[in-house]
Amino acid sequence: MLALSFFAFAETQEDVYYRAMKAEEAGDVSKSLELFEQAAAMDGEYTDEIKEIVREYREALGYDEPENPWAFHLYGDVAFYGLLYQEFGGIEKVNEKGGDLSASLSGYLDYSTKNWSHSFGVNVLGDYFFANDDMPALDTNDWTVAPGLEYMLMGRVITLDLGVDFNVASEADLRLDFYSWFEVSLHKFGNQRVGLALWGYYQQEGPLSASLFGTWHRSVPTGFNGNVSIGVKYDADSLADYIEYWTAQDQYYANQYTWYTDSSWYDSTYADMWQQYYANGNNGNNGNAENNGNAENNGNAWGQQWNQNAWNTDSLGLDYMGGNQWTAEDWEQYMSQQGAWQTGSAPTLKRYWCSWIGPVLKSRFVYKFSNGMSLEAKLNLFYGFLFNAHSDDYEKVRKLSGVWGLQYNWKLGIFTLYGGVEQDYLRYSIPASLTGVFPKESLLSEFKLGFKFDI
Repeated sequence: MLALSFFAFAETQEDVYYRAMKAEEAGDVSKSLELFEQAAAMDGEYTDEIKEIVREYREALGYDEPENPWAFHLYGDVAFYGLLYQEFGGIEKVNEKGGDLSASLSGYLDYSTKNWSHSFGVNVLGDYFFANDDMPALDTNDWTVAPGLEYMLMGRVITLDLGVDFNVASEADLRLDFYSWFEVSLHKFGNQRVGLALWGYYQQEGPLSASLFGTWHRSVPTGFNGNVSIGVKYDADSLADYIEYWTAQDQYYANQYTWYTDSSWYDSTYADMWQQYYANGNNGNNGNAENNGNAENNGNAWGQQWNQNAWNTDSLGLDYMGGNQWTAEDWEQYMSQQGAWQTGSAPTLKRYWCSWIGPVLKSRFVYKFSNGMSLEAKLNLFYGFLFNAHSDDYEKVRKLSGVWGLQYNWKLGIFTLYGGVEQDYLRYSIPASLTGVFPKESLLSEFKLGFKFDI
């Protein structure tokens, strides 16, 4: 309790920034510079702006490099997320519930010169999912761990952020994620600045994303803060071609039926059984996802016609299939021909690279109160047009994806308590031929509660 009381009354970056501005208003240049430098060495949302102020001060006063250019800070985050995942539109409705316990820890070593600031970061993020077996559609792993490396460079008008994450999961191989952000400030007025930014992201096996933004920022210790980026986004990712798969599947069953009926040992009893197998939904999906699902669900139709144990050769070298006695030679011929026919012939669902392009919006707004509390809202939107697809049907697909949320924060010294809700939304506009392939809409709702700390 004593330690918590100490942290609760420790000064934050915003507190020191506010005192520096007051000293500047009073005309105390040396005191304001001392406080700005103190605030720049602390972790917070205004580090970039404060370091720029310090550079301008030192240049105007003719000061050389700071006495100690090195600084270190530690950042952590622990939260629990309640998850609700829903799919609807064109498919059987999905409604799944689960939870995610998430924790991250990041350490940054900063080196500042007169005009530049370098930051080297090492971080690790881990997630443990509850009720994972109850979320097959969301398809989460039991746990994930992602160590990462990061480098940031900040100058008078540019900001560069580069990083790589090494993702390890309970049911997946090691996967690397790379990301980058490069921004140039074109104009600064008061507490606001505008500029241009490039953003990039690449994940092994997809997706690959790149965006060009026009940016706007407003940063103040108390009151209204905001970041808005508007531009164009390009995505490249793999997409499963179900139409091609269904066509190949129809041909597969047709070839199988022809092979059996042309075989020398074929008889009318077996024909009746094969026709019954077809009647139970194992062909004729004709590009229809609903029928295709019935075919997969009725894959055991053979067992409805005869004892499946009849496939096994008994000690006398005889087989019984539908009451017909087979010799060992018949069985050997059947197995050899079936194996030769099936090799390389079974249809598989293939994935092909395709591209999306369209307008994108990323925004975040925060209102900070003087008592350390704040309200935060975010809205991200992307409308994508699909091109470079494997078939003409997929060229007609469009998607709208969005993230929106509200969060309440309460800063107590180095700690920040927070709680809120966030939703990830995805909607496809698809032609009739693809109805049932993808859910037209999906919604992931997250209810979060956690705390962060800055040291």
